[in-house]
Amino acid sequence: MIREVNFKRWAVLGVFMALIGSLPARASVLITVGSASANRGDIGDFLEVVLTNPGPGTQNIGAFNFEISVPSGSGITFTSVTTSTSGPYIFAGDSFAGPIISDLTPFPGPGQTIDASDLSNSGNGTNVDAGTTVVLGHVLFNVSGSAPLGPVSVTLNTITPGATSLSDSLGNNVTYTGNDGKITITGAVPEPSTLVLVWLAVPGLVALRRRLLPATRL
Repeated sequence: MIREVNFKRWAVLGVFMALIGSLPARASVLITVGSASANRGDIGDFLEVVLTNPGPGTQNIGAFNFEISVPSGSGITFTSVTTSTSGPYIFAGDSFAGPIISDLTPFPGPGQTIDASDLSNSGNGTNVDAGTTVVLGHVLFNVSGSAPLGPVSVTLNTITPGATSLSDSLGNNVTYTGNDGKITITGAVPEPSTLVLVWLAVPGLVALRRRLLPATRL
């Protein structure tokens, strides 16, 4: 009888483990640095750092840190990180730091590296459903007038412990996959005053051309 009971217990346990093994593995969430285009001399351009839950299931997020950087000599300077995001901010209405994301790490900016962090003020965190994207920060930057033209990689620091991290409302670590972004620098747009001077010069150039060309008889 004892052997029969033990056999039944092992059989039930085997079925239970098989069911667990058949469940889809939970994918880590994604932290993605956005891309942007900017001109030389621009002030106040931006990109955003977003979090996406590919599913399955809902992921609770109670706090985050992120650190992004550009190469020295890129001509790009990060100036601030705010919650004025184009999409839903992850802790909208429940931000511990208020309108400005708290910046508690060694590189608060401005500079080629900037860090940002925030947490749920209520302690309940935000439940991010499968297939949903929320924004972690609206990152402002300036571009020098002599910045090299072309694409510049914006790197999410996934190497230094704690530089980029997520936790749920219980303080448990949340795994993530990081994706870098890009800022593409193009030539500067002419100042309005410069455009005026160009248009004023056009009539003079037309008159000069008429003088230099021989008269055409009909």
